[in-house]
Amino acid sequence: MKNSKLSFFKVLSVVISALVVLMFTGCPDLTSQDDELSVYGYWESNYLEQFNITSETFFCGYAESPTYEGDNVTVVFNEDGISGYIYIKYTGINIYANTDPNDASWTKIKYTNNNQTSVYWQKYVHSSNDSADIGKWYAVSFKDLTDHSCSISGAAGSKEGHYATSCATLEEAKTEFTLENGYFANYSEIVKK
Repeated sequence: MKNSKLSFFKVLSVVISALVVLMFTGCPDLTSQDDELSVYGYWESNYLEQFNITSETFFCGYAESPTYEGDNVTVVFNEDGISGYIYIKYTGINIYANTDPNDASWTKIKYTNNNQTSVYWQKYVHSSNDSADIGKWYAVSFKDLTDHSCSISGAAGSKEGHYATSCATLEEAKTEFTLENGYFANYSEIVKK
């Protein structure tokens, strides 16, 4: 009987010691969201298109030529956990003209596609005086998200009645800019750098 009491106390002391060690060294946080996929980071396509996405700002463009950017970044994942939408409030955007605006602040662009050359002018603006979209909401769709890559598409209307370039509120943007409404037809494959 004495040996079994001694064995019991040895086991009990080992268990208590182990619990004390665990209390002071800590256990992994099983509720941590570190394993969740994230759209945040610097991304680049094969065509050198760049996306810099943070919890506060969004940038899309090329090294020396921004296409659009925004703040108030709101990311909404679909149920599958690998697709969803990024909503931004425009702070800058390229505007375009098909004819020469005779203004030195515009840049002339020559574009060749299928042996056809087109010319247009562009200007990057930050003021709602230059573009009604500034200060309004826009959406970007993403899909097939992994730790290192995803497909991304800015909203461009192609379905009858759905040609918006921005919305006044976030809720309007969530309703308007959807796959069902014909937006997001062309995706770019991007990788995280």
